[in-house]
Amino acid sequence: MPDLTNNPPADSACDAARCPLCGGPNACRLCTADAYKGPCWCERMDLPAALLAQVPAEQRRLACICRPCVEKAQAERDAEAVRLRSGASKNGAAAAPAGSLRAIDEDFYVDPASGYRVFTEAYHLRRGRCCESGCRHCPFGFRKGATQVDGAVRSTFSDPAQVVAGVLVAAMMFFGVFPASAAVIEDGFRSDPVEGGWLVRGDGGLARWNPGAEVLAVTWDSERPDSFFARPLGTTLTAADDFAFEIDLRLADAGARDVVGRPAALQVAFGLVKLGRLPAGYAARTRGKAEDLVEFDWFPASVIPGFGENPASVSPVVFGGGTSRAFSFDNFLDLGDGATWRVRCAYSAATRELATTLRRDGADAAMVNAVRLPAGFTSFEVDAFALISWSGSSTRVDSLLAHGVVDQLRIELPDPPVGAVSMTEPGVVSSISAVGWRYVLEASGDLSAWTDVAAVAGDGGRLVLSDLREAVFGRQFYRVRAERP
Repeated sequence: MPDLTNNPPADSACDAARCPLCGGPNACRLCTADAYKGPCWCERMDLPAALLAQVPAEQRRLACICRPCVEKAQAERDAEAVRLRSGASKNGAAAAPAGSLRAIDEDFYVDPASGYRVFTEAYHLRRGRCCESGCRHCPFGFRKGATQVDGAVRSTFSDPAQVVAGVLVAAMMFFGVFPASAAVIEDGFRSDPVEGGWLVRGDGGLARWNPGAEVLAVTWDSERPDSFFARPLGTTLTAADDFAFEIDLRLADAGARDVVGRPAALQVAFGLVKLGRLPAGYAARTRGKAEDLVEFDWFPASVIPGFGENPASVSPVVFGGGTSRAFSFDNFLDLGDGATWRVRCAYSAATRELATTLRRDGADAAMVNAVRLPAGFTSFEVDAFALISWSGSSTRVDSLLAHGVVDQLRIELPDPPVGAVSMTEPGVVSSISAVGWRYVLEASGDLSAWTDVAAVAGDGGRLVLSDLREAVFGRQFYRVRAERP
């Protein structure tokens, strides 16, 4: 590829559009006046050092060798490599002994064990940048790891309100379509959940991992401060998303902790919370006030002063922003009977309903009334699943002490907001979008520094993001970032 910063003198006989070896047209876009942001064949070719050495000194770095000359030189070099592996060199000399590494030129050598060409450190240094392919002699310190997948870098979720496309599209390297799929989080507690990313907020005695039984032993105790054992989702859910969570619950005992002074039972609770509010951001929950909470609640049978006996009941609830809330009552069901209850809460954005289903020891149990979000409900934002023990310090008649185990957590998240990313032409990237998200096209020449080059609001269909910068790039990478407005 020519160096466009070194223009030949006016009286030079060099023709940048012609091959300096054969005189034929080189078809190099970067050697013409109409260069544009698109790949040229020369940027993807491996030019043998021996071929470059044949270019006259006065034309080096000024004109491109044509593709036929490059391919002919590559064929000769590869044939030489085959002869070396088979035991004879081109001049009839003995081949390198087995197990040795014989350099074909300063760019690479042939590995006798595999027969593959291996790029040298000198080649990488002359190239001047890391390709992040995990090369054997990489001088830049890169090691291929879990974040590197088939040549495309997979991004992680750093901000739950932002999601970066799972692939980088390299404009000068390849085109492709990458499908997206809904995420499922599952945890059977076969290993320590804290080491797996679970977080303790409040009292650390809420949940303890039992490695022998591979379950979580849980104590709901109103004498403790508000406490949460939380598993981050890696994304933020709102009333515009479909999602579900389910878990096995088996209670050994449950009831009011102080049947004389505080005989009304608080709830055995778990559900979706907002990490930024933990642990002190739900201080008014036991008074029926909260924000950003999707909660499954079961109240043991108890006595409510002034009302009398209250049967055991399931009462899921959704709290949105401000004073928005929606409950489901009159679901009389005793979960404290020692059975294993499979509890599932599934929210539908289309119907704006949270449906709760219960199975007892694998069999269907009673129906639970759905929670329906009313008109004018201000959306919630949640980003973690949590086991929750509410404090009774702000109540006068309520208390709780319950012991049990939970197991087999499953969380179903919506399709990623960035889906089926593809490049339709150089600098133009398309993606399936979702309503309620803003899409930003980011560009980078080295995979380290990224620049926002285009943005558009998602409409639920396929959108197009174009890099309209007036520039010529030797190599460019793109990725799509989705964020909540």
